[in-house]
Amino acid sequence: MTTYNYNTGFVCTYNFYNNAFNKFNPLSIAFTESIKKELSGMDESELVLMSEYLYNNELLYAFNVSEYNQITVNTIMTNMYEKIKVLDNDEGFMDCVRFCDSMFPDIGFTILFSYDYFHITHLCLCDLYLNGKFVKENVNILRSIILTFHS
Repeated sequence: MTTYNYNTGFVCTYNFYNNAFNKFNPLSIAFTESIKKELSGMDESELVLMSEYLYNNELLYAFNVSEYNQITVNTIMTNMYEKIKVLDNDEGFMDCVRFCDSMFPDIGFTILFSYDYFHITHLCLCDLYLNGKFVKENVNILRSIILTFHS
C-alpha cells in the first residue's frame, strides 16, 4: 500500500515527555520507565517544552516536509483521508474519525493529527501502510485517548 507521502519510518517520541500519555501509549510507558531517573531532573515545564518541540518536528517528519506549509499538509491529509475513508474495517479506525467530528469526518481525520492524538494515530497509520490493515489494539488505544481528551 502506498503511503501517500506519509513517513512510516520513525517512532513518535514527543509523547515520552508528557506524563498524560503514559497510561495510554505502550511505547511511552516502556520508555519513561527505562529513563525515569534521567527525566526526574527535568521540571514539568521543561518536559512540556521538549514534548511540544518534538511534536512539531515529528509532524513535519511524518509528512516528509522540512517546514510547515498548510497547503502541502492539507493536501497530504486530504489524499490520505480519501483513501482511508473507503476502508470498511472491523478495527474501528473510521469510528475514531467520526467520533472526533461526526458532521465532518474529514475534519475529524485532521483532529487525529493534533498533539493529543498524533502519537497513536501514527501507530495506526504505520500498521495500515506497513501491514495493509489497522491493528485493533492500537485503534482501541486511540479510542481511549479520544474518550479522555475529546470529551
